[in-house]
Order: sequence, then structure tokens, then C-alpha cells
Amino acid sequence: MESNQYINLKKSANNQLGVKIRLMKNHEKDKLFQLQEFSIRVLNSQDYNNEQIEAILNKTSRSNLFGQGTITFVAEYENKIIGFSTLNKISNMVNAVFVHPHYVYQGIGKQLMLALEQEALNCKIKRLTVFASLTAVSFYKSLGYQYEGKVELSGVRRKIPCVLMTKQLLPLNTFEQLCACVISFLMSEIKL
Repeated sequence: MESNQYINLKKSANNQLGVKIRLMKNHEKDKLFQLQEFSIRVLNSQDYNNEQIEAILNKTSRSNLFGQGTITFVAEYENKIIGFSTLNKISNMVNAVFVHPHYVYQGIGKQLMLALEQEALNCKIKRLTVFASLTAVSFYKSLGYQYEGKVELSGVRRKIPCVLMTKQLLPLNTFEQLCACVISFLMSEIKL
């Protein structure tokens, strides 16, 4: 995608589509991986070099996105999947949010995140965590996620800089607050 096409999409941010958010069907996993790869290659190229993008793609596995304890929502427009989001309900991690580059800046990522956050609230998850790509930090910040620190994910041969972010959905008790502080500190100090 040429950069001026990308800018034109940004300018049309108020253009809302009639997008349906629903749960993923098991047979759609391959389509989601294709969407993820295309989105990473196009959207993340502004913040990561080709070697880092290849490392990100090599690091991604089906077990991380669709493993035990995960729930995945898809955004569908005119019977075509144009985005998806995945929540791991065991680790309370947002594993993925991807929107097809032709549909960014139209509120689809936000709708996908709201579906995940509602599911988290239904499960009484109090706090969500995400390792945000450099490209997505402002997106998560706009949704109320707080910066916790810079981290580097270990790729196949490359370190991939990203940002640890969290969002408090429900109040924590004193013990949970202490644990959250310790975990946040430890996560910002280790290299994954």
C-alpha cells in the first residue's frame, strides 16, 4: 500500500462502517493468520525493519493466538473478515488485535477491543495486559491503557521493541494491587 493511500485512510477516520463483531469460528484460523501477516507487513513497517517484521511473524504461533483459555472475536464486513482480536482469559493478556490495512482508522479496532473488555468483565477479570507494538501504542492509549514500560520480545534472531501496557477494568484489593506492582516491575525488567 502506498503511503498516500494510508494517509487518505487516516483522514476518513469518522467514516463508520456497518461492521459485525462476532466470535471466531474454528475453521477461520487460517484466514486470521493471513490477515495478521498482511497487517504486520503493511502497518508495522513504519516502526520495524524487515528483519524485525520477519522475526515477529516467525515468533507468532497458533498456540499463542488460539491456545487454551483464549477467546477470539472477528470483525466482519460484507461477509468478509476484516479484523480480529484475541484475549487469553488465563493470563489476562490481549494477545492480538489486527485490522486489515484498508479498514484502519474507522473504529474497528476499538469495537474489537470493547468486545474483549466486555468478555473480560463477564469473567471478572480486573486488569488486562498487552505487549503493544510501537505502531499500536497510541491506539491502546486512546482506549485507556497505561504505559508500564518498554520491553523487548526476543524474536528468532532479532529483539523486537514493544511497550507493556495495562488497563484496570475493576478495582483491585490491597493484596492484588501489591501483586500487580511486583508483576509490572518484573515484566519490565525481563526480556521475553
